[in-house]
Amino acid sequence: MMTRYEEIRDEVVCHADSIPNKLDEFKIAYQLLINSNRVTSKIRTFKDLITVLEKRFCLSEDNIEILYYITSRLNLKSLLLKVRAYEANSSRKYVASSVRDEFQNGHKFIRLETLASVKQLAAIPPQPDYNLHSFNPRHGAWSSGPTAPAYGPRIPPEAFELISEEIGSAWKQFARLISVKEGEIDELISREDMSIKFKLIKCLELFEGRTQYFKVRSALQKALCNVRRNDVAEITDQVLINAGF
Repeated sequence: MMTRYEEIRDEVVCHADSIPNKLDEFKIAYQLLINSNRVTSKIRTFKDLITVLEKRFCLSEDNIEILYYITSRLNLKSLLLKVRAYEANSSRKYVASSVRDEFQNGHKFIRLETLASVKQLAAIPPQPDYNLHSFNPRHGAWSSGPTAPAYGPRIPPEAFELISEEIGSAWKQFARLISVKEGEIDELISREDMSIKFKLIKCLELFEGRTQYFKVRSALQKALCNVRRNDVAEITDQVLINAGF
């Protein structure tokens, strides 16, 4: 008999595989966690991707952040509700002060400590903790960059989705306003295979990786207002407040 986790996982895989031209986006996003160009090149479906991430202990019934990220990015609203419900019913209760960054072989991880015991080291997906530094044309992969301490809340997927959908052609101005470096912007501009939405997501990931969490709200508010998106700034601020910022 399948567990509830397995049911949700398989349903996410089934829906994700039915959406064309989306897999490469997630292969790029999880490339650092997979940590093998050979393995990454063999991933042909979302089922393959999920299987690899499970084998690397990045995804399990006790850590479904990756399923949350995928359903949010693909706008699978009904499945996102199921993932949230699963998380809400989970017995895992985390102590905020016990969340800290770990680095293993140059890759960023987070160690989650429960009230009952210290869980196994669990790799965090790039939502939104996949902090990117630069694109290396020689190796065709993003390299990890310096990141801020992971104390406090993280920017929720809803904020990423809203900003990346709404900013559009003003993305370069917005990127500069949240302190993305010119060289990094140039690299993103050169990526003709990457949509503006995905470029904005990368900029936001860079921003979060370098920004102390208590400065996130004010920095995003200032940037969004400067690109004349006060409406997005207002909604984003409420999302951040609800997330604990």
